[in-house]
Amino acid sequence: NHLCIAKSEEDDQWYRAVCCKELGDDIYELMFVDYGNVEKVSRKHIMHMTDEIMQTPILANHCVLEGFEDATKRESYQKMFADEIKKQLPAFEETRVVVLNKLPNTSTFIVRIPSIEKSINPNLIIKNDKMVEQSDSARSRNVQDRKIEAMFDYNKCRFTEIKYDENCKDSPAQDVIILHADSPTQIFVCPT
Repeated sequence: NHLCIAKSEEDDQWYRAVCCKELGDDIYELMFVDYGNVEKVSRKHIMHMTDEIMQTPILANHCVLEGFEDATKRESYQKMFADEIKKQLPAFEETRVVVLNKLPNTSTFIVRIPSIEKSINPNLIIKNDKMVEQSDSARSRNVQDRKIEAMFDYNKCRFTEIKYDENCKDSPAQDVIILHADSPTQIFVCPT
């Protein structure tokens, strides 16, 4: 859970990251905090982050699609919807989101993305290569009762925050840039 600077294998550039897990043999699983992508990085490509580097707000805001808040089903959501999410939300494309909620004590937003809500629907599950409706009881659980695990203490960081007013029930749609999306529970956006 330490913030660091790490060299990405994708482009050989150095970026801000957080250490998610030590994998052994001096290899660490890191999440690049300005983009949301995760990579396995060798210790020799990781450096300590200074306070000055953290003066710039973090770009990536963690979002979860409405209806996909149940952290116990994260792996299932990934398997069922990863390909479609990547197709529908390509990196560095602009889209519109409606922020519905912010999970308490986290920097995770529950969002609706109107352009994809018909193709990525939490009320559908894959069974025998056919889509079927989930039961109403599974669908009706309250968002407040579900929890999402935070990767590190975002509360110590400054963000380029997307707009959210907890007192406003009808938040307007806002433009964001998709930084990284690989499942309904792992969407990272930056306000335009």
